[in-house]
Amino acid sequence: RVSLAQLSVAGSPSEIEGFARQLSAALPSLEVRPVRQLAQAEGQLLTRIRGLIFATVALILVLTTLCVLATMAALAMERRRDVGMMKALGGPMRLVLRLFLAEAATLGVLGGLLGYAAGVGLAQWMGQRVFGVAISPRLEVLPLTVLLMFGVALAGAFPLRLLSAIRPA
Repeated sequence: RVSLAQLSVAGSPSEIEGFARQLSAALPSLEVRPVRQLAQAEGQLLTRIRGLIFATVALILVLTTLCVLATMAALAMERRRDVGMMKALGGPMRLVLRLFLAEAATLGVLGGLLGYAAGVGLAQWMGQRVFGVAISPRLEVLPLTVLLMFGVALAGAFPLRLLSAIRPA
């Protein structure tokens, strides 16, 4: 004989309360009680996990921007002679900067696409291994990821202003 049954119901407190009323109406001989403390603890844990994930993403974006900034500064210094040659041949500085910005933007878009693919793969792997659930990719995240990496690449291209100080070869 069954003496106790527990159900885990996802939803807002009002949805859980409505489900408990429906269950009481369907089974009038049983006592139906929602355990709010457990649902509230789950909600607080999910809120904290979500905050931790957003903080991690923000930290990763800042570190990525710093890495791109350092890489672009090194690239600008490495290509000093090429820029000097372009200036000596009559190339306007705008064209030279556009060339470097196009390279940074292309790398940013490619980085966003590769990052999205790696993130989807990692999320699916973690979902299976850690939580035992299948995670489906969300396509609305793809344009946001590509746009963020594009922005990071262009923001990191700030050291390209150093190229304007180079004298023609």
